[in-house]
Amino acid sequence: MFLALKGNDDLNFVGNEHARMYIKSLPQSLGVHFASIYPNTNPLAIDLLKKMLVFDPSKRIDVTKALQHPYMASLYDPLLDPDANDPVDLGFDDDVKEDAIKEMMWEEMLFYHPEGEVATRA
Repeated sequence: MFLALKGNDDLNFVGNEHARMYIKSLPQSLGVHFASIYPNTNPLAIDLLKKMLVFDPSKRIDVTKALQHPYMASLYDPLLDPDANDPVDLGFDDDVKEDAIKEMMWEEMLFYHPEGEVATRA
């Protein structure tokens, strides 16, 4: 199934009451079976996709468990993915403004894909 909600309990994680009310106002849907959309797909891939698309983040599969999922297990080496015990340092101050972050991201993308600059000027 695709992002099916099961009652009001699944919305407790939404902190904004207006957002919660909006979600509740949306029409109910039983969802679509991924196997009908992707009939030739490995069933393990569909199982992993379903676990990754759980609406409530606390119930969604985490990265390590996703990497250990049978569909991905042959690609996962736990020695190359140690647990992060310390906060991640992104290399810039916390008080950087949104526009500056966007600019840094743009510059980083252009470093790897310089043709993007030409495309935006056309």
